[in-house]
Amino acid sequence: MVSLIFGAIVLSIALLEILLSTTKIFENNYNRISTQAPLHFTIGPPFTLIQKTILYISSPQKNQLNFGHWTFINKMGFRERNFDLKKPKGVFRILVFGDSLTFGVGVNKDHRYTELLETMLNLGKENSPESYVTGIDRMLNDKQYIKKFEVINFGMPGYEADQERELMESVLKIVECDLVIVGFCCNDLNMTTKTSLKAAGLADEGGGRYSLNIDGKLTEIYKGQGKNYSTIPLEEPKDFFQ
Repeated sequence: MVSLIFGAIVLSIALLEILLSTTKIFENNYNRISTQAPLHFTIGPPFTLIQKTILYISSPQKNQLNFGHWTFINKMGFRERNFDLKKPKGVFRILVFGDSLTFGVGVNKDHRYTELLETMLNLGKENSPESYVTGIDRMLNDKQYIKKFEVINFGMPGYEADQERELMESVLKIVECDLVIVGFCCNDLNMTTKTSLKAAGLADEGGGRYSLNIDGKLTEIYKGQGKNYSTIPLEEPKDFFQ
């Protein structure tokens, strides 16, 4: 009996040693792998707060790494190709506003729903041009012939509904379009606060201005409607949704 108890104790100690050794090996390998893991999202700083507004944009004409996908930022500060502000003849243009889901965080640009929508619309037009275009013409009461569909993405990670509204008011003054879509997520109803802007790495009351060359004239394109970093609250009021 004594020998059995002694043997059980020795076996238990041996198993404990093996367990501790295995845990140490796993910990060392985990630390080695985690420190060598590739960067998935570039920050520092990816966004620029626009002066006297609650708007921010990505650094224009820059490439950013987004969960393994290189993203090109256009001259307006959004993950989209550069395009003419005036709508080309024969083009039906759709502007899409939204947050990170519209921006396409973590997915290739070609897999975003805005690119898929553009592809589907143009494929539908090619496969059944008469019925397809006639149906859209009826909807818009517009008899001009549509040669091509354009879907332009104005999604920005972290944007709330109040920011999307201010952005739309600025963009629609200079960009011609036929239709506007808002990609809505339930958390877009939150209020933009100092805390939410700080979470995006934005805590500068002054911010910066951004102008674009329009018809040979440098024009400030993003203008606020009275809200800015100094006027918004630190936190969302408790009765905000009441």
